[in-house]
Amino acid sequence: MSWKGAIIFVLIGLISIGLATGIYLNVNTRFNGGSYIDIRRFGGYLDLQNYISLSTLSGNYLPFYYGGFIREAGYPVPLAAESKTLAASAEPGVDYSITNVQVEGIDEADYVKTDGKYIYFKNGSNVIIAKAYPPEEHRILSLITLTNRTIKGLYLYGDKLIILGVEGGYIHILEYVAEKTIPATKTENSVRPAIYPPPKPKPPTSTIYIYDVSNPSNPSLIHYINITGTLFQSRLMKNILYLIIREYTLGENNTVILPSYTIDGENTTVSPEDIYYLTGLHEYGYQYTIIFSIDLDTWRHSTTTILSGSTSTIYMSYTNMYLAQPIFTSNVYKGAFLEESLQKTAVIKIGIDGLTTTPKNIAVVDGYINEQFQMDEYKGYLRVSTHVMKAFRSNDVYRVETYTNIYVLNSNMEIVGSVTGLGKSEQLYATRFMGDYAYLVTFRRIDPLFVIDLSTPEEPRVVGELKIPGFSDMLQPIGKNMLIGIGYIRIKGINKLKISLFNVTNPEEPIEISNITLGNWSNSEATYNHKAIMITPLNGVFGIPITTYETTTITINKSGIPTTITTQIPIYKYIVLNASGGELKILKEIDIKNLNKHKTDQSIDHIWIWIEYIRGIYIKNYIYIVSPQGIYIEKLQ
Repeated sequence: MSWKGAIIFVLIGLISIGLATGIYLNVNTRFNGGSYIDIRRFGGYLDLQNYISLSTLSGNYLPFYYGGFIREAGYPVPLAAESKTLAASAEPGVDYSITNVQVEGIDEADYVKTDGKYIYFKNGSNVIIAKAYPPEEHRILSLITLTNRTIKGLYLYGDKLIILGVEGGYIHILEYVAEKTIPATKTENSVRPAIYPPPKPKPPTSTIYIYDVSNPSNPSLIHYINITGTLFQSRLMKNILYLIIREYTLGENNTVILPSYTIDGENTTVSPEDIYYLTGLHEYGYQYTIIFSIDLDTWRHSTTTILSGSTSTIYMSYTNMYLAQPIFTSNVYKGAFLEESLQKTAVIKIGIDGLTTTPKNIAVVDGYINEQFQMDEYKGYLRVSTHVMKAFRSNDVYRVETYTNIYVLNSNMEIVGSVTGLGKSEQLYATRFMGDYAYLVTFRRIDPLFVIDLSTPEEPRVVGELKIPGFSDMLQPIGKNMLIGIGYIRIKGINKLKISLFNVTNPEEPIEISNITLGNWSNSEATYNHKAIMITPLNGVFGIPITTYETTTITINKSGIPTTITTQIPIYKYIVLNASGGELKILKEIDIKNLNKHKTDQSIDHIWIWIEYIRGIYIKNYIYIVSPQGIYIEKLQ
């Protein structure tokens, strides 16, 4: 046997070991460009190690142009955000707003939470608990400090406060330098300086702290959980908290590591036999996607681990969770020339039954799924919107086609209906599924709002289209048959924030019945984060933070010398609007005084102050504007 034959024989043998030891699950398969995709579990550590070694791709793949940035294929770009949820009152007669979420009854982590009486909010590495209602009694009650943690979000469940944190970074640089530095050497004719290595990365760890806040003035830690990896997403449904963690598979010296977690000091390592993987999907770099579920009443827990690529987003309904995973192809380049490339996304369906989460099926669709609102489950069907970029190169001529697709999948994740090729040469900016209809915003030079009828899943069809100036980054339902669009419009070379009110009573003829344009170079977090929108219990009343810019002349202390400069300073405001009655009206435009210190402080440090978040909370006719700098209260007339 020749040496080439021997190598081929060894490789076939290794592959056979992997296939022989893998545990096959009885799920549907999906075809992906020449290979079938199954969901399996590994037979052991050697099986896992061999699979990663043999299945990892190498070589070039196409960096796609998307959303104004050059990004490698598969990395998420923020698009739309929307949805609503209103809470029951913490005390009789007190109405209040809570976090704006995608699915009513499924909470999402945010930096601010309230129960209508107290407000809990992030302040750097601290969580502040403040008395909020009644407003004349407002005051700070207590402070929780987390050391060496980045706070990713909060949840409230009864009298429990859940704080999600991530620790990661670098080991102490002096220790690492002392350990790894190559000392300086001196020869007769020269001196070679010491070689200092870069700091060594410290693997990230996600930490969940659970506090008893039945006495808000004295919160007490009752449980803590450490999970290897970075917290990616989370959801809270009834008493079950679902955490989605991402962790790289390779440690030092490219050894394959296993996920682990610690609950109240007791450590557990995930067994290789409990790790799922997707056959036929090969990656440039593998990671674990870990779904960690915990019952906040009984403290029972479970984990589901999937070997995957870079999960771009998740969507969760009452019975299923869907993971969107970009698919990379290894033959993007043929020799030195790109012939054709079409991005695809695998959607993994995870069944939810209390603590139990079980991979069920997979579908593969053309295009990107970059954010949660591109997926929606309705009457047993999953509806998906994708942004497609198809790249060609022929005779040194390079071109890219872009368009939007809609897919409808049944409970077995089989595509039963589709609408493709929408908004050619345009980018998908926003998606909103509402009952039997989908609303899409694409944009290049003008803003088309497409309405797709999905009432017959096997025969989806475009039934309406509206073209208006500007574009909406985010769509938000407000009242019956009304839709808010929040985005931008360019007027005389200046970008302005634009809020539109659409009447979609007749899906075949959507109408923009009102709009408001705000400030030069104005912007809002609400254009890309649905949690920045306050939806109140009042009919049609909502609020968003905005930032505008003013040109001003100030005197600053520059190296001890008074210097006069003309500059643009940010002005932080909060606007409360009413969309009832068929017209957008501004009820309140609040100058957030505690965020606009640069108006009176002549220090350059305050001019470009960055505010991590601004949230509005409605509590019985009062607006509480919350930021890391504190709470500002305004009565809503």
